[in-house]
Amino acid sequence: MNVLVTGSGLVGSYATKELVSRGARVTLLDLNPDYNYIQAIAGNNCNVVQGAVHDLSFLCELFRVNNFEAVVHSAGLMKIRIEQDPWEGFKANILGAASVAEAARQAAISQFVYISSLSVYDLTLGGDIVEDGPKSPESLYDHTKFLSENWLKVFWKGSSSALTVVRPSGIYGVGTFRGGAWMGKQLQDLLSTAIEGNTEKIVIRESDFGTNEYLYVKDLAVAISQVLEHHHQAGDALTLNIGSGHLVRAEELSQALSRLFPKIKFIYQEGRAKHKYLERTSSLSIKTAQSQINYTPKYGDINLGLLDYLQEFVQYRKSCNHLNACAIEI
Repeated sequence: MNVLVTGSGLVGSYATKELVSRGARVTLLDLNPDYNYIQAIAGNNCNVVQGAVHDLSFLCELFRVNNFEAVVHSAGLMKIRIEQDPWEGFKANILGAASVAEAARQAAISQFVYISSLSVYDLTLGGDIVEDGPKSPESLYDHTKFLSENWLKVFWKGSSSALTVVRPSGIYGVGTFRGGAWMGKQLQDLLSTAIEGNTEKIVIRESDFGTNEYLYVKDLAVAISQVLEHHHQAGDALTLNIGSGHLVRAEELSQALSRLFPKIKFIYQEGRAKHKYLERTSSLSIKTAQSQINYTPKYGDINLGLLDYLQEFVQYRKSCNHLNACAIEI
């Protein structure tokens, strides 16, 4: 399969790595690709192209030359970046999704996968969060995802292409976080501090981490690949929650990190979470993903995910020649 993946950040690069491992030919598109990061994560077996996802004429030519069969659209800006520059957020997230979809339509691709977010849901309600559950987007970022989802569903309805909307929970993994991801960067900053070994204690604040559903990026990458391998009826949109199936409290996160770094004292500090999605009582229901694409998270246990993440992060830092010290042997 010949696949275009937009966005060379955390999701795009790991999805590329997984797709290539399954025999796909992948072109990775980004406005400002970090070639060192892409090589470290995705390797050399993909084609990297520089360009804007909202530039329709450029996209149409890219599709014409490459004859893509499928698209994974993960490019976009996150909450912090959009709040800093709403117009850039609109171009990247809304106009970008529409432009990539139009270029894909003109090229008659068979599958379009849109990476949305759990933030479209009303996360204050109890019970499992199912795909057709109540929605309550609040921030500009939330609305760019919600609007793009709905626009794409109408746009692709009745077409010869199959649309899949993927709503991941809180993603973590080795990233650069240039797009403004907040939670993933917080967790990676913690690991950086612990790895460098220059401190004896680290505070884990409830206000910063709350209760979250942590999704290791490798599980999301596998899910994306499984979406492309499990064809559903063209013209109908399939929406899938992709999560770990478990909520993790800040105190539990502190305990998990303590097991990874026994020489460092992780101190849990109570308080109220800053954001509504960190005060959750329910995880995303992954029953639809289990039945439709046979999705089962390998790293649903935060301890397993963090261990693999730590190993990958240490190797990544070594490859970038800025690992000063390590508090744990890998």
